[in-house]
Amino acid sequence: MLAVDSPVAFEADHEAVGAERSSPTTSATSRRSPRRDRLALLLVYVVSSLFYLWSTTSTGQSFNFGAAQGDDYNELTDGFLSGRLSLPTVASKSFLAIKDPYNPANYNSSSSPYHDLVFYHGHFFLTWGPAPALTLFLPWRILHVGAIPQAFAIWIYCVAALGCSLLLLKLLVDRYFPRVHTWQLTLGAIGLVASNMAAFLLRSPQVYEVSVACSLCFAMAGAYLLASGGLGRYRPWRLAAGSLCLGLAAAGREDDIILGLLVLVVLGLVTRRASRRSWKDRMRLAVPVLAPFLAVCVLLLAYNVARFGSPLQFGEQYQLAGFDAQTTPYYQLSYLVPSLYGYVIDPVRLTLGFPYFVLPPPYIPAGSPASYAPETMGGILTWTPLLLVLFAFPFVLRRKRLPSELAWFTATLATCGALLVFVIAFSIPGGSTRYEADFAALLLLPALVLWYSVSDTARSARRRTAKVIGGAALVYGALAGIAVSTSGYYPFDAQSHPKLATSDPVTYWRLDRFLSPIPTLFTMIAGHPEIATVTDTGGVNAQLGLVNFNAGNNLFFYLSPSATTVEVVSPDSSHWHLAGGLSPGPGNPKGATDILHYRENGVVHSTTLTPGLVKIPLSLHTGLNRIDLWATVRSSTATPAGPFVQVYKLELLK
Repeated sequence: MLAVDSPVAFEADHEAVGAERSSPTTSATSRRSPRRDRLALLLVYVVSSLFYLWSTTSTGQSFNFGAAQGDDYNELTDGFLSGRLSLPTVASKSFLAIKDPYNPANYNSSSSPYHDLVFYHGHFFLTWGPAPALTLFLPWRILHVGAIPQAFAIWIYCVAALGCSLLLLKLLVDRYFPRVHTWQLTLGAIGLVASNMAAFLLRSPQVYEVSVACSLCFAMAGAYLLASGGLGRYRPWRLAAGSLCLGLAAAGREDDIILGLLVLVVLGLVTRRASRRSWKDRMRLAVPVLAPFLAVCVLLLAYNVARFGSPLQFGEQYQLAGFDAQTTPYYQLSYLVPSLYGYVIDPVRLTLGFPYFVLPPPYIPAGSPASYAPETMGGILTWTPLLLVLFAFPFVLRRKRLPSELAWFTATLATCGALLVFVIAFSIPGGSTRYEADFAALLLLPALVLWYSVSDTARSARRRTAKVIGGAALVYGALAGIAVSTSGYYPFDAQSHPKLATSDPVTYWRLDRFLSPIPTLFTMIAGHPEIATVTDTGGVNAQLGLVNFNAGNNLFFYLSPSATTVEVVSPDSSHWHLAGGLSPGPGNPKGATDILHYRENGVVHSTTLTPGLVKIPLSLHTGLNRIDLWATVRSSTATPAGPFVQVYKLELLK
């Protein structure tokens, strides 16, 4: 008799209980070339990996291999190597003298080296999971190549996550949708590249993004391994590796423990196929699916006990954040509605300024608790509209357009993604776009499966319509995702996340100029020029244009010796005036004379400022025009750094 874990025995048992009726798509003749599919996906993967690399390096981050690294996860690795769970960081005497360091009124952690660390019983810890240190930072040290740069670690995790998600996509398409064309498979892959939030994480390669990227990597690896080991042929080692990966995802971000639901569903699919076997045989089948995930979870709880004396204490209560973590409540229903709006609905802003899509400003609705303080969030439905097809999931299941195993697997992926949205929104007194990486790919993969299913219908008109609408949604999502990953958190957190124009100005201006026909076309339709962006080195930024024409009426910013750049997009060559309300700024010395300088078409002009409405003559040409503004003073006293002039309105007048 064959062993129970033999693939042949398992398949024979499956046939004995009756195989599931195949989908119409599985019996149709394939319209794709496997070789062409592999080449297309390989090309997408290579180009996307290079794009991810550019997203990292264009932030100004450098990979200093072999140099000492002072980031938090390298510090945690130092602690592990020395046999302790805390960081080697030693609290200063001045910090230890603070009676209540968790209260921002007593200690401003935002400007300290201890910001967002956990301080407990005289030692510093991380509230983020240990998985990055154990799976990458520590092995890198063991290879004796020095400490791994933090930004490079995020890139490795993101590239690995992308590779696993593409493998999973190809596996599902090959097995269940042989009639799907190569262009659809490729477009779905591009959608994953742009909308899985990996590039956005790389735009801000900080410690927060390390844990998120790590969990994204292991979530995608676990999903692929469970699918390849549990859907169809039984492969115990793949199932065990997939279960382990999902456990490591939870060890990076504790919210990902929800992925245990996928483990349970695959376990159910595996044991259901062996329903005629004995109880012991079914248990032997279940061990590789369940045991690794449970083992990692138990070790994670033990890790918390060893650090804080409680299995469910991850350190948030003792975090040195910008708020009092000991009095700020977590897991509040009052956080749910505003955070869900931010994560799901709040639309990204379409503008005339490159890269044309930006995140909305932080949204705090009336009636929100005082503890609710979100970072900027962009509604995922507005930049990945293909996700709207998920609302058709019940209809597709009712019509039985998906084989049972595929339906269970993809429905579970979507359920895990939806649950993560709710858990993150419910648990944190705020929110951040980076956390969308926890659920974006989990939702997009089922959406792609549904699109392939609907576009493979027997009715030709419906099939063509589904292909066109789904393809257009993927193209839009790819453009929006790439654009938002280029702008990142800027302009709403310009100090921590500098714009591309500052970190890589050569590339920025080239892209801005190359793509300027796009906003020029919109101004041609409008029939007049528009102010597209206003930026300065101090962090003032306004993205203006399509969403709100003449939004410069609401601007307020300062002029100093550092130039502020105003971009104007014009439909033709014409003469206009850049008009603004100008008055002395808070850095103006008493009795000083303000000098306004502006540069247009490479020519610098200067004029003595008279407070009130000031009009600067412009000779615009068709397309993108840049005007630099700055201010200096003439004073008999010592001249401060500014700002010297405040601008409270800006518009174009004929």
